[in-house]
Amino acid sequence: LPVVTSASSGAAELIAPNVNGAICDALDVEALARHLDALCAAGVAKGMGEAAREAVAALGSATMAEKLSALYRALAA
Repeated sequence: LPVVTSASSGAAELIAPNVNGAICDALDVEALARHLDALCAAGVAKGMGEAAREAVAALGSATMAEKLSALYRALAA
């Protein structure tokens, strides 16, 4: 699925606006509604959903565990 998230969310760094989702302020109801309405256009959600899946394909459990471990090792050093 395409993602609509807030700018302060960690997921925002993975979003390419109008490619695999949208970013807006979490309290901006009008912007959120616009983004969700845009996804209702024929074919938009499917194409953006496929792009969203591609954007995170390399972020499986093992990869994320290693990244987190590396972060903790760096912080402990």
